[in-house]
Amino acid sequence: MLNPQQEIEETPAPPFAQITSGYFREGRGYHTRRPHGTQDWLLILTLGGAGRFQGAEGDFIARENEVTLYRPGAFQDYKTDADTGNWELVWAHFLPRPHVLPLLDFPEVAPGLLHLQLLADHPDTLRLTERLKAMQRYSLSAVARREEFALNALEEALLLCDLQNPNALQSRLDPRIRQAMEFLSVLLHETLTMQSVADSCAMSLSRFGHLFREQTGET
Repeated sequence: MLNPQQEIEETPAPPFAQITSGYFREGRGYHTRRPHGTQDWLLILTLGGAGRFQGAEGDFIARENEVTLYRPGAFQDYKTDADTGNWELVWAHFLPRPHVLPLLDFPEVAPGLLHLQLLADHPDTLRLTERLKAMQRYSLSAVARREEFALNALEEALLLCDLQNPNALQSRLDPRIRQAMEFLSVLLHETLTMQSVADSCAMSLSRFGHLFREQTGET
């Protein structure tokens, strides 16, 4: 008997271009598999339902407000999550311009497979979603320089992603605040005082409070 994965034919890649994008609303039968990936980057934003992505250490589920990114050449296997039964997504195959490359440093969940969880209540999440929808509309439009418009919309969305990217945030943080955030993440389910967090990074309570607000915008 064949392994179920062997029964899935390789999905053709879109035509090679600076940017190609689209919008899908799919049911349980949707499945894309490219063992050798594509020559470009692939970004997928889940708008509703859920998608299941296969990684080296098992599958993970992407739901609303989650961005998934494949590097060139990375193994691709994703489909509608069977338990959810539907998946709404906007996607883009693209060749990033050099200045955009630092914005693609999302957390890596499997070799070549990156993932970013957006906050539903973050002021820029809705704007980011709208820019990716605009990207897709520009790709299908008849306007002059439609590819440039689509690429600009994608790049703005990636800039907005960067505001919520923990990798980007960590690189800008004071080492003491980074240490405090690691302390908080380890003891996430415990009741902590501001004093205990300040003590974890060897700072006075007042100095810690000021620096934490300055670095993260949170209190």
